[in-house]
Amino acid sequence: MLQAISALTLGFQFASPGPIIVELGPVTIRWYGLLIASAVLIGVSLSQYLAKSRNVNPDLLGDLA
Repeated sequence: MLQAISALTLGFQFASPGPIIVELGPVTIRWYGLLIASAVLIGVSLSQYLAKSRNVNPDLLGDLA
């Protein structure tokens, strides 16, 4: 399922990769799921880094989540 989007008159096309990254039997991994999971991991990592740099116990962040 390729959808072509032509950009105004610039002469190039963007082909959509589709909503599904990989299907492993009954498990389907979609792009939005990957983006949400990576945002959560980046947010937790960043908050732990900032806690360490500001002399706050990083273990306290687990209680906030």
